[in-house]
This record gives sequence, C-alpha cells and structure tokens, in this order.
Amino acid sequence: MAPRPPPPPLPNPDNLHLVGAIEAMIAAMQQKNANMIGENHSAVGSFEAPPPRVQEWSLKDFLQHHPSRFDDKTSPDEADQWMRDMERIYDAKMCPVENRLAYSEYLLVGEVVHWWFSMKMMLEDNSETVTWDLFKKKFYAEYFPDSVRYAKEVEFLQLMEGDMSISEYAKRFKHMGRFHTLKMAED
Repeated sequence: MAPRPPPPPLPNPDNLHLVGAIEAMIAAMQQKNANMIGENHSAVGSFEAPPPRVQEWSLKDFLQHHPSRFDDKTSPDEADQWMRDMERIYDAKMCPVENRLAYSEYLLVGEVVHWWFSMKMMLEDNSETVTWDLFKKKFYAEYFPDSVRYAKEVEFLQLMEGDMSISEYAKRFKHMGRFHTLKMAED
C-alpha cells in the first residue's frame, strides 16, 4: 500500500480573516466595474444622434403660405406660374411628395375641379397610379401645352427692343427667358 499524503493544514484563524477580506474586496471591485460599464454605456448613448424627427406637414401648414387657387380663367403663363409657385413652396418646406397632389387638388376651383376629377377617373380606369408627377404632366398638357411653350420660346428668340424702353425690354427678356430651352454660351 502506498503511503497516504498528509492532511491539508488546518486553516489559520488569521488566514480566514484575510481570505474573507480578499473575497469582499473582489466583490466590491466587480460591483464597481459593473457600475462603470453601465455609466460608460450611458455616456456613449448620449453621444449618439437621436433619430431624425419627421415633421408632419398638414394642410393647415401648407395654407399658411397663402398659395393661390387655380381656375380655368387663367392664361397659360399664369398656369405655369401657379405650378412654379406650388413647387417653390413644396421644395422650401420639404413637403413630402405624397402630400403634394392632395394639397394641389385642394386649390383647384371651378371647371378645373371637374377636369381633374374626370382625368383622374380615366387614369385610374387605365390602372395608372396617380402621382404628383403625373398630375403635373397632365396639368401642363391641359393648361400650358407644348404648342404654347414653343410659341413662347420663339417669341423669346425673336425678342427685340424695338420701341420699348431699356427697362421694359429687360423686364420682358427676364420674363420670356424662362421659356428658352436651348443652351446659351457664357462667353
């Protein structure tokens, strides 16, 4: 038979106190470490940008810009200007595209309402999705057709001072310049 190992030494009462103190110190350090990790996560979280807030754009917000109504008694120039004004408001206020059609429809009056109602029904019957861009396309075709646009461009290209004053000519040139579609050399 093999000799037996000696029994473990009996704990010294002074060592028990040290062991307990070391264990308490380890527990306190672990708790402090956990608290620091939590504080670190909180600090890092506060540096992250909050999610972007999506601003609701209601009809009331839109009407505060005093957009003009559109009826069929306007000239093609006025129709073009109305659409440009709508775009300018929508772009400046970052109006969502999905709201633009509804807000523009709200501003139609008189026979234009009937025209758009009929046009929209025909488009939907043909399974076309009625969007803001489609509305603009149909609006321009009806109230500022290409034939008028081309005539305005020709008028611009043939513009001469004639018997106008320089300020009248400059004003007319600026107005007609929006219809010019050819690139101009900047020498």
